Amino acid sequence: MIRQVLILFLLLSTASAGLYQLPNTYVNGSLNVKNASTLNATDINGATTAENISLTQGKRIVLNTAGTQFIEHNTSGNYFGIWGNPLAVDGFRWTGTLAPTSGSDMVATGGGSDLDYSASTGFTNTTTGTNNFNGDVVVASGKTATAPDVTVTNSFTMSAGSTGTLAGIRWRGISSDDNYSIDTSYSGFNTFLVGNASEDQLIELDGAANTTNMPLMFMVVRNPGSHDVIIDGEDSETIAGNGQIKTTDNYATLTLISDGTEYYILSSNQTWTT
Repeated sequence: MIRQVLILFLLLSTASAGLYQLPNTYVNGSLNVKNASTLNATDINGATTAENISLTQGKRIVLNTAGTQFIEHNTSGNYFGIWGNPLAVDGFRWTGTLAPTSGSDMVATGGGSDLDYSASTGFTNTTTGTNNFNGDVVVASGKTATAPDVTVTNSFTMSAGSTGTLAGIRWRGISSDDNYSIDTSYSGFNTFLVGNASEDQLIELDGAANTTNMPLMFMVVRNPGSHDVIIDGEDSETIAGNGQIKTTDNYATLTLISDGTEYYILSSNQTWTT
């Protein structure tokens, strides 16, 4: 009896010191390794579990030897995620909101990386900063691209569709009988409905450099009677060599174009004088 107790004591002592391993040992209850410094992965290589693995808040499952890639249940209990850069995750899915922390980027480092959101019925909001589209932007048939204020600073080419028509182009315009300077009040506008029956109306053009190759169209829609509608070049800039051009004719029209230094008359009707 004393001999059996001594053998059992030796077995327990060596096992607790980590010197004795029990092969093919099954634990049907709890395995408490709380005080162990490590749980060697080779000891559980190929193991499977049919139950949940729970992480205490603030604890991690480390994915690489450097410890820079890991799964963590953060200390506030709000997030459970995978950290590390770069971290390749094949087929990763999420069912809630994907919320990168401030200063974190989402970067595709190689080709063939698609963000396919076509099956969604929701919407996508881009950032309020500069959004660069380095490839083609395709609008599906029957869909529209809406932009209340569009400025194209490089080049803008439009091609006719399969029906041979190009429709739906709107110019920005204003109808007013006030005096105004286009550069301060209506910069970027193309059409101007003018005329004042009570007094002369003075409209000062935007600087020619600001409207290069952009047609400016004027039409008198309020009968000025004996009062002039005056189109005036900015500062010393000219309109076909003149400082200003004017009319008193109702329904008179005038279309101007700038080469970047002065304005020229593309077309006009009724009588315009200098």
